[in-house]
Amino acid sequence: MPPPAPPGPPAAPPSPPRKGLPGWLWGVSGAFLASAVWTAAMIATGGFGEKEPESDLAGYHFHSDMCRAFDRSALRGHYSEDTDREPTQYSSEQDALDSSYCSVRLKAPGARSYDTTYVSFQVAWHKRANPEGEFEARMREYEHRESKTADYEVEAVDGLGEEAFLITDRSKRSDKVRWAKLAVRDGWVETTLDWNDLSSATRTEQPTKDRLRDMLTSDTKATLEALKKEPEGSAGSADADDADDADSPDDSSTPENTAPPKRGEGDI
Repeated sequence: MPPPAPPGPPAAPPSPPRKGLPGWLWGVSGAFLASAVWTAAMIATGGFGEKEPESDLAGYHFHSDMCRAFDRSALRGHYSEDTDREPTQYSSEQDALDSSYCSVRLKAPGARSYDTTYVSFQVAWHKRANPEGEFEARMREYEHRESKTADYEVEAVDGLGEEAFLITDRSKRSDKVRWAKLAVRDGWVETTLDWNDLSSATRTEQPTKDRLRDMLTSDTKATLEALKKEPEGSAGSADADDADDADSPDDSSTPENTAPPKRGEGDI
């Protein structure tokens, strides 16, 4: 029987137990990893430095004097403008939205002093938000209005901008159109031509709905064409008048203001 094998070298002492990382450190590490992944994804997709969409103003220039740009040729074929007061107008230029407005007071044939019709033209140049997605919905909203005295009708109009709608408020008692709005969207620009009949005399000759549609359509189309042109003078109409006076060979024979007088007033 062979002798027993000599004992081997002593075993190494066991390693001390490893302490676990604190829970808060694991949380920080996870958040850092998630942030790094998000940053890498943004860099890969070009998310950093993404610019806002450029506004599409469809070639329409801002006009601070909307009463000068507002073409009322068709309306003047039926109405006369009130000469007692000046038109009401205002304009605003801001980073997100420019707007300009004009309201004129009209008189229909046979109208008395208290029988008045107002028309107003307003333009909104959207520079931050595209109104396309909600424009038709805002126009169609009139179809859901309920009234005991009025009946709203909404119809699409062809040949104006990218989309246009005529909204009319017809009296249920007399079938008379009392209010109408022709709204147009072209790119990020919106225009509205409002017509409001406040006359009470039955003898007042107000246009039929078909004729009213034709007048509003014609004047809106002409006004849109005017808005495609640069406003007179780089710094407004006052500078243009000064330039005209400077070029005139005889100031004494040249009117100080060659623009037609503004007549009437009213705000719908």
